[in-house]
Parts: sequence; C-alpha cells; structure tokens
Amino acid sequence: MTTKGKRGLKIKWDWCIPFFFMLGILFLTTCLQAAEKDSVKFVAKGIVVNKNKQPLYGACVMVKNSNERIYTGVDGKFSLAVKKGTKLVVSLLGKMDKEIRAKVDKEMQVVLIDEEYIEERMPRFVGEGVEMYIVRNIKYPKDALEMKIQGKVYVQFIIEKDGSVSEIKVLRPVYPSLDYEACRIIREMPRWRPGIQKGKPVRVSYTIPINFMLQ
Repeated sequence: MTTKGKRGLKIKWDWCIPFFFMLGILFLTTCLQAAEKDSVKFVAKGIVVNKNKQPLYGACVMVKNSNERIYTGVDGKFSLAVKKGTKLVVSLLGKMDKEIRAKVDKEMQVVLIDEEYIEERMPRFVGEGVEMYIVRNIKYPKDALEMKIQGKVYVQFIIEKDGSVSEIKVLRPVYPSLDYEACRIIREMPRWRPGIQKGKPVRVSYTIPINFMLQ
C-alpha cells in the first residue's frame, strides 16, 4: 500500500504496520519483566548486635508499614523473605529503633544502641503504629456484618512495665460480637514500649477507640 503526501512523496505503509506492532510487543514484554522483577522476593539475612558487637536475642525485625515480622534467635541472627529495597525496622526493649534498607547480596549487621536516659515518656507502640495494626488485624464479626451493625468500641487496658497489656475491658460497648473482637485485637497486640516516670518503667492505663464501619 502506497500513499502520496502533499509534495508527492510516496509513503509505504506495508512495512510500517508490522514494525510498530513488534515495537509494541517489545515494550509490553519489557514492562512485564520489570514488574515481575519488582515482585520477586529475596532472602535478607543479618545479625542484630549491641554496641559491643554482642548478639541481641529477641529483637524484632519488621517490614516497614507491614505486619510481617520475625525475631532474632539466641545468636542474634534473622532471615526474612523480602522484595529488593524493602525497608526494615529493627527494635528491642531498652534500645533505640533502627530503620535499614534490606540487602540481598550480603549479610547485614544491625547495631542497636541503648536508649538515652528518659525522665518521662508515655507508652509507645512498636513498629507500624497502633492504628495501622488495628486496620490490618480487625475481623468484622459475621453476625454484625449480616445485621449491618457498626459503631465505635472504646477499650481500656493497662500497659505493664514490660510492655505487655493486661486488664482489658470495654468502656463503651456497641454489640457483643464487636466488643469481643475489639478485646481480641488488644489482647493479641505485640509488646509496647512501656511508659517511663522518674526514669523507671511504670504501669499506664490506656484507652483506644476501635471503629467498626461498613464499607
């Protein structure tokens, strides 16, 4: 097929169509390969130590903005499947949190240093934040869902000196199954950073609203 332009220039289209078709296929293949590469997980390995290079047992290594986590063994080592470039948050009671970028080509060494002396501090949720933890772990009870019941349950609990939670109770109930689910979320929480008063860990009463809302 041949056409003429304004100046009488002949343009052959027969070879253009296959050329642009192949160019499109090549572009699509490249995009798919790049997307597949980004989704591939690698094993990130490392060791968590103190400033004296001694291994730290029980340190939490968590994928940032995720509920995916693992704890170090007695040798301070950890191994976690992550995507390349993933950010990790490493934490341990009494140590300052540290954020690192996962490396897949060599074993990482993460040094956690002691928290500086703090006179007073409110309890602090470790990792992704308590709001994100609730969103990721909430399970809407089937009966409340079928009856289209929603509302905000206020739950009170004690954050102990070691960061664990106790004495969970509902201050403002909504519906039995919603109240139970709210308590379950609090009961299964990971340990907090405890509150500090006059330089020492103390028990602190804490209240959280848990919102059950139908989409």
